[in-house]
Amino acid sequence: MTQDTEHSLSSFIGTIYPNEKPTWDEIETLNKNTLGKLIKKLKERADMNDAFIKLLEIFLEGRNIFIHKLTKQEWFDTTTHEGRDQIWNFLENCQKCLEEIYHVINAAILEHTENIGMPETEFHRKLKETGYFDLIKSYSSKARIAFRGRKQ
Repeated sequence: MTQDTEHSLSSFIGTIYPNEKPTWDEIETLNKNTLGKLIKKLKERADMNDAFIKLLEIFLEGRNIFIHKLTKQEWFDTTTHEGRDQIWNFLENCQKCLEEIYHVINAAILEHTENIGMPETEFHRKLKETGYFDLIKSYSSKARIAFRGRKQ
């Protein structure tokens, strides 16, 4: 899900160009950027509310701990119940943050594609069949609050 969220984030950034359309090279580069660079670029291009910016920063910090230094945390202890509880709490908090960002970004992408008149695809049909389309749509108001528009 972390990788899916990073991919959605890079896809969303590709939809919010302030002045011109993106070049193919830039789109390709976005997909190779680190999460930190993607968040920085999103901050440059999108007018976001402070709560969503904070959520992105928490996601970045948690993701970096998880990927690079989880076992080095002072609370990381698999030999005690308390240590395992702290590990579980960390993972649970990361998962909640990740899901919120993932759904908000996908709702913003969906709304953008609707606003520009992109026709529904087979992908939309599959999302509707699974009920996931309705879940994403339920995040539309959060997406509108998180992303107020493009920076000029």
